[in-house]
Order: sequence, then C-alpha cells, then structure tokens
Amino acid sequence: EGEVLQLTRAGNADTTEQDYIDIITRKTAVLFAAACYGAAVLCGSDRAQAERLSSFGLHLGLAFQMIDDMLDYAGDAATMGKNVGDDLREGKVTLPLIHILRTGNADEQALVRRAITERSAEEMEAISAAVERCAAMEHTRMRAREHHDLAVAALAGLPPGPALDALQQLTRLSIERDH
Repeated sequence: EGEVLQLTRAGNADTTEQDYIDIITRKTAVLFAAACYGAAVLCGSDRAQAERLSSFGLHLGLAFQMIDDMLDYAGDAATMGKNVGDDLREGKVTLPLIHILRTGNADEQALVRRAITERSAEEMEAISAAVERCAAMEHTRMRAREHHDLAVAALAGLPPGPALDALQQLTRLSIERDH
C-alpha cells in the first residue's frame, strides 16, 4: 500500500510532510512494526509487550526510512549500493526536499519543484547546495531522532538482557548509518 501511495505521489511537488509520513509509515514502518509484533508473539510475549514492540518497530521503521531518504543527497554511491539522486530521478518526494520547499528561497524552491516534476537529477549539485543551505539534512536527522527516541521509549518495561541491548543498538545504528 505504501509503495502504491508513493507511486501516486511521485512527481508531485505539493507533497506535504504529513503525506511523506503517511507514505513511509505504510511503506516501511508497518513492515517493521509487524515483524516486531510477530516476533514477540512467537516468543510467547503477552499482548502489552507485543504492542510495545510493535510501537518500537513502527518508530524504528520511520527513523530508518528518513535516514535512507536523506542518504540520497549525502551518501556515497559505492558505499550505499545505489546512485545518489536515484529517488529524485524516480520523482520521490522525500523529507529533505519537502524541507527545501518550505524553507528555501524562491530559486531553491523552483529548482526543487522542477526536479521533482521532471523527475530529474540533472541539477544535483545545485540541489545538494540547497540541501546544505536550508539545513535539510539536519532537519531530517532531527525528525529521525524524534522517532529513534520514541522507539527507545517503547522498549521501557522490557526485561534487561541481550535482546533489549540488541534492540537498543539496532535503533542507534538506524540513525547513525551512512549506507
């Protein structure tokens, strides 16, 4: 459902941050949530614990996807395994671009709007400069950090041990990664 929603919004420069959150929730976060819930049930957890783990997965998925989308403008193709600008070429409207459309000057907004509607990364250097000037990476990282914190909070009440340690480490890695 999330992939279909993303396809219907592709090339639409009027995509809002809430639209983006809806897309990545349905595309990535619910998958993470279901995996965590299912694992909890299979391990014999009670319903409350399974729901906490589902919430953990939801917020982990949101943070993970935000960082993944950010890396399309800051990552290294060799490290990431995909070309920088691929999302833009596909017309995917991601949080860094939405931030520029909200906070950039008129030229930056026009540049990003044109790139989205034309599904073009030809002006990637100028877009990267706008990402930098508008602090779009910092904004995206801040929003990912909010979901990281919610994921960690969802783990409260789980018994200490190697499993909890692994989940906390996974959450940290999801926002610190560079690929």
